Amino acid sequence: MPQAEGTTDYTYEDYASKLAVNRLPQTAALVNQTITITLDSGISFVLEFADRNKVIWQSGDEGGTDWCEVVEVAPQTYFIDMTFTHQSRQSQTFIVNVQRGKYSLSAR
Repeated sequence: MPQAEGTTDYTYEDYASKLAVNRLPQTAALVNQTITITLDSGISFVLEFADRNKVIWQSGDEGGTDWCEVVEVAPQTYFIDMTFTHQSRQSQTFIVNVQRGKYSLSAR
């Protein structure tokens, strides 16, 4: 039976699970490594990857241990997404090439 315009017969979770099928897998390649990223604005982040989904971070006077996801998107190039316990509606995303030492901010 066709779906009526403006209605849905699926949930966001259904939609997200279908997208997840095409995602690149997470990697543990950065575990036990520390990366320091300094943005053009002068803000620095020190990221210590304690586990596949655990990053210990410091930025100025702020710091913590939070969830992260690391995906290798090209050789030695990683998409790093972090969420913050103390700021549940914000995340920080970096694209990092560890071989060239080039880092770029994607979102905050």
